[in-house]
Amino acid sequence: MLARFLIFFWCMVFAPSVLAQVPKLPETKAEEIPFKLAEGTDFSTSWETSKQKLKDDYSKLFEQEVRVLDSEVDNAILDLANEYFSHVWERPLWVNLVDYTPVFLIILLLIALVWGLDRAILGYLWRKQAVIKIHGIDWVNNLTRASVVLGGRLAPVLVIWGLILFPIQPLFSHAKWTLALGAIALPWLIFRALQACVVGLFGFRLVRVADESARKIAEPVLWLVRVGFWGTALQRIAAALEWPSVITDWLAFISFLGVALTFLAVARIRDEVVELLGGAPDSKYGASIRHRVRRYFYPTVAATVLLFVLAAFGFGRASSFILFRAYGAIFIISAAARMGVWLQERVKERVAKAESRDESELFSSIGSMLRLVAYFAMVILALKLLMLWDPLITLLSVDLFRLGKVGLTLVDLIDASVVVMLAILAGKVLRALLITTVFPKLGIEVGVSYAVNTLLSYAFFVVGVLVALVILGVDFTSLTVVLAALGVGIGLGLQSLTENLVSGFILLFGRSVKKGDVVTVNNVYGRVEDVGARSVVVRTPDNVDMLIPSKNLVNGEVINWSYRDPTIRVHVPVGVSYACKPREIEEILLDAAKEHQQVLKEPAPEVWLVGFGDSSVNFELLVYIDLRFITQRKLIGQLNYIIWDKLTAAHVEIPFPQRDINLRGSEALEKLVKAISKEDGKED
Repeated sequence: MLARFLIFFWCMVFAPSVLAQVPKLPETKAEEIPFKLAEGTDFSTSWETSKQKLKDDYSKLFEQEVRVLDSEVDNAILDLANEYFSHVWERPLWVNLVDYTPVFLIILLLIALVWGLDRAILGYLWRKQAVIKIHGIDWVNNLTRASVVLGGRLAPVLVIWGLILFPIQPLFSHAKWTLALGAIALPWLIFRALQACVVGLFGFRLVRVADESARKIAEPVLWLVRVGFWGTALQRIAAALEWPSVITDWLAFISFLGVALTFLAVARIRDEVVELLGGAPDSKYGASIRHRVRRYFYPTVAATVLLFVLAAFGFGRASSFILFRAYGAIFIISAAARMGVWLQERVKERVAKAESRDESELFSSIGSMLRLVAYFAMVILALKLLMLWDPLITLLSVDLFRLGKVGLTLVDLIDASVVVMLAILAGKVLRALLITTVFPKLGIEVGVSYAVNTLLSYAFFVVGVLVALVILGVDFTSLTVVLAALGVGIGLGLQSLTENLVSGFILLFGRSVKKGDVVTVNNVYGRVEDVGARSVVVRTPDNVDMLIPSKNLVNGEVINWSYRDPTIRVHVPVGVSYACKPREIEEILLDAAKEHQQVLKEPAPEVWLVGFGDSSVNFELLVYIDLRFITQRKLIGQLNYIIWDKLTAAHVEIPFPQRDINLRGSEALEKLVKAISKEDGKED
């Protein structure tokens, strides 16, 4: 009745006022339809645009940038050498000494300063990291010590870089040689950081690998870092000194060839790389990784060397695209697959520890959605790395529908769907945190926690839908008009559905019926498993789920056996012979109650002598139980077994109804005797 009254009240009071404020729609019939297919939808234009964009992006990759093997390099080097020597020999010796002596002195001073700072700072921090002890997780302790060493490696370079920027460059009016010193500072910093990272990873046990394997892996990696540093440093020096571009290109050619030759040394450490990337020996997924690394290791090394050779011959864009983007896409796909397996294993562990079916289903749902999000993010990153994202967005940015004046594209629909999915996922994660962390610490009842979680799930879903509508560009003013008209239709034609929805929220807020309660509704006895917005699920002792409309519980008569307290009293009737002593029967029944584990000690069991029957003295055993752990019928059945055994052991007779037959007249008695005699004769 309350739900019907609310619907009627809204329809009669609020709906007319809302409709009265609605502006009249234009008479033009084309604008009367708020939702329609977009006219003139044509994918050919977007397809051609996407194809042309993709063609332009990929055609630039295979253009040769420079040519290094020609006579211009030799001529440029000779011209540069002649210019330098003519500049030196044409001037007096004392002029050259005055010009170049400060430069050499400053460079020597910087080298000495780096050497001294390196020994002082790194030595000091190395001693400090040895005494760092963070109790708990070993990898946190090792990571902290490695970070201290990393700071010691970077500090001297940062000091020198600061001195170069000020005061050396301002004092010498930003001469070319000062710019060259500043140009190599950043590669030098990166070089030392990479060196420290390699030492930290293998020296401080941040990766699980044997000492010999760590040494074999670190050696070629450090050589790659050194060759890359010197190649980059020479190129930046040439650019700072404004040498001809052909010399810079020639240095790049030598640098890439050096990296390619150095990378060949990686081919000797396949087994060590397999050990590094294979994970735990007993891991099923680790075995799959080891097999794949062992299978594709040599082809990957050969392809990488070939890419560096291509970069040396001027195909830098193509080689860098394949080296960083294609390899990055492969790495992202592999990482996403491994993350999916890891999430699946963690979810299985959490589901195994779940204390209820709802909790296990919640964690299973979270695991599935997290894997979906991981795979979706993997696809987006892979498309971006392969430069396919922008053409794809251009192709999908075509109006499919129109909602009023707003055009809806497939990209908009995907964005809205992702927002709704993320909102649902956020709600599930929050519910899981509340179930596992907050509610147990606060001691909140199951019914209350379920009501809170249900309301949170609805709230997150509604927020997600509203944000999705904003993304779609829906005008909420027009939407209010539609909802007002829809409200009138709901009030008139969908009263039953709306009444159930309102009743469901009344149950959630009023908590008259909660999850876990034991109820009787319309002669249906069972435990409440779910309190939804439209119906309530009651599971009977026969494991049958009954879906009862919410309005039946709000408007009808409901027996809630565990409304305030799940403890109830159960009556077990027992009849014994008149030959027994009542006090002995009382002791026997109390002993039977104490023997059952589900019978509560407080309040204590009682035995009542309730009456004297035709053939028995009638007793009742009264015990208290917790409905959360056992049902009444099950308890009575188990107690009857115990009572039977104890009465039999005490030689107590359990009487049954007896009847006396009175026969009037001797003739009837004689006929009965003759009949019995005949039956006995036949049997003989």
